[in-house]
Amino acid sequence: ETATFDIYGNKTEETLFEFSTSQNKNEKKTYKYNANGDRTEEAEYGAAGTLTKKTIYTYNANDDKTSEIAYDASGNLVKKIVYTYNSKNLKESRQVYNAANILESVKKYIYEYF
Repeated sequence: ETATFDIYGNKTEETLFEFSTSQNKNEKKTYKYNANGDRTEEAEYGAAGTLTKKTIYTYNANDDKTSEIAYDASGNLVKKIVYTYNSKNLKESRQVYNAANILESVKKYIYEYF
């Protein structure tokens, strides 16, 4: 495995090497970040160097992650995760959607205040 980092210490690229008697695989991932250092994009490439998957991350004004949306090489939705937050800026829910953009699961976060 090799990795490249930007001047802020964020990983911008990594290459994974896998060697076996049947095949050799090189897979690469690249990353992009916003001004706050939050990952905004992750792209995965196969052994031939072609894009296999891209994930886009979005954030709200409080720098909380609001979504993770994964696409295949053709730009088709693979999976979407949406996060919501309450008025105290605490995570309220995590909703997972499948490739057909149909809600598969919801996780609710409940906080007790003392």
